[in-house]
Amino acid sequence: MTVARRRRDRELEYFAASLRWVAWLEQGDSGYLDHYRAFVAMAEREPLARYTNASYIDRSIVSTHTGRFDEAEAFLDQALRSAEAEVNLDVPYVGEHLRWSLWLLQGQFGQLDALHDSLHRKGHPYPDLLQAVSAVQQGDPGPALRYLARTEGEEHNVPRTAEPLRLRLLAHAAALSQDPLLCEQARAALAPFPGQWLVSLYGSDISGPVDLWLGMVHAAQQRWSAAVDMLTSAYRSADRLQARPWSIMARAQLGQALLARGDPSDVAAARRLLDEVAADAAAIGMRHVVHQAQQHEQRVPACPAGEFRRHGSVWKLGFDGRTVQLNDAKGLRDLHYLISRPGVDVPAVQLLSPDGGEVVLAARSLGGDPVLDETAKLQYKRRLSQLEEQIEHALERHDDRRAAQLDEERETLLRHLQDAAALGGRSRRLGSEVERARKAVTARIHDVLRKLDSRHPALAAHLRSTVSTGTTCRYLTDNEVRWQL
Repeated sequence: MTVARRRRDRELEYFAASLRWVAWLEQGDSGYLDHYRAFVAMAEREPLARYTNASYIDRSIVSTHTGRFDEAEAFLDQALRSAEAEVNLDVPYVGEHLRWSLWLLQGQFGQLDALHDSLHRKGHPYPDLLQAVSAVQQGDPGPALRYLARTEGEEHNVPRTAEPLRLRLLAHAAALSQDPLLCEQARAALAPFPGQWLVSLYGSDISGPVDLWLGMVHAAQQRWSAAVDMLTSAYRSADRLQARPWSIMARAQLGQALLARGDPSDVAAARRLLDEVAADAAAIGMRHVVHQAQQHEQRVPACPAGEFRRHGSVWKLGFDGRTVQLNDAKGLRDLHYLISRPGVDVPAVQLLSPDGGEVVLAARSLGGDPVLDETAKLQYKRRLSQLEEQIEHALERHDDRRAAQLDEERETLLRHLQDAAALGGRSRRLGSEVERARKAVTARIHDVLRKLDSRHPALAAHLRSTVSTGTTCRYLTDNEVRWQL
């Protein structure tokens, strides 16, 4: 623009102004709107036939980008009304491409087939790429995967002016197919450009914020924290740029990611978000997004989320939309241990005395073997010696709390040694130990369930149907429950 003004070349100045707002948008800078308005004002102030049409084209692009679809259609018709308009722009396919972008955002998929034929006739350089984007936008990754396989290794043949459009296809196909290799390729390709926007063909194509596509790929890889962060960044960027359709799509993906992550606190937020998305999409005419948002909201897992967490001496138990609190009890600790290991058989003796650590568990293998063999006894003695030294050091440092903790562990180990010794110094057989554990653990779990019958009947019923007790205990459910533990 500086050179154009120095040379008093108005056409060159118009040309520079038409590219400047595109460059700012590509950087994710909301100042692009000021530069866009300056270009339109320049075209209106000193109209030149070539740039009058160019300003209508840009108005159509920005109207599409900001979700004013009827206005975008009107500006596009105005730009292409004269027979020589497309000739003047030297891009006979530009009108078809802009209509493709407009209809794709609106979800007018039924009209795209005929438009793809027109793109071929008009000499569009990448008709297969656009057709693959159309398909993946409708949930069909097949054409995209075939296109990517066919052009593998030929990325250098795609000019930089169209490369962002190819990256959009790669990311969307990777996210939809969840192909591990494609996901890694897409992440590596997009990672250098966080916060930026995918802009192709000198601004004729705007394919949304990079963070949207990165977020979708992260979600496909179940990298939930990264997905939520990226999708949040994407919709905020779209809001700053007043790009309402892209904000709607990013928030829709964010809602889906929150539901899939499964944190109970996410579910309510996701429902609210998807409700907002459906309302906004309906308001501007993105009916396909309304349908998708409603579908995903209906897919909230029928199996409830749950909470089973201890806070000091109180347990917070949440299930099926209701939360209660119970005072600490051994049966609650048993249930927590089982729930944290769904489908795993846990010996009752392990639940009865979990404080003994790995030494105790190793000594208590099921069967008729002695509770403690000679190796286990040696491990106990070695640990007792270590504890004596650690207690002395803690007392020397006046760390009474630590000394008490260590002394409690020492007493636990001594009790296990005493319990293991039978009359006459012989090792007691495990049978009586297993039976004692079975009775004790079963009784304390059942005691908790009886309390829950009145406090939280739904949780009590769920645990009765999923927790088995005996010499081994197990928590197993047909429908996955996402527990906060």
